[in-house]
Amino acid sequence: MVGAPMPPSSDPLTQSFLDAVATHAAAFEWDATRAGVDVRCTTAVAGGANRARLKAFLPKPGTLVVFLYKDSNVPFSDDRFSYGALTVKSVPKDAADYVAILDYAASGFHPERRPDCAKRTVPFTVPK
Repeated sequence: MVGAPMPPSSDPLTQSFLDAVATHAAAFEWDATRAGVDVRCTTAVAGGANRARLKAFLPKPGTLVVFLYKDSNVPFSDDRFSYGALTVKSVPKDAADYVAILDYAASGFHPERRPDCAKRTVPFTVPK
């Protein structure tokens, strides 16, 4: 993790995600200005800067959603482009699923690197 250190979470599901980010080989930067736990992959991809972001949030007790997205390139737009989500219910997810979505983010969400655990639909309202 680069930049300011992420504070620990009192929620075990969120903390399991934070632990995976902190130990991943790619560099991620925490964005404290955004709701939930929002990290951006700072590892460069072929062709330029990596815009992949992951937002972890708790839509209800016992459910963690890790939303995979990119911000719009248009300066005045607040659109987000979804690349899926990982939903974790009740118990921390297998570390392999976290590694898979973090690897996917490190690739800049390359379509050939999309893991099976990243579902295409997000049945929750994603905070900004």
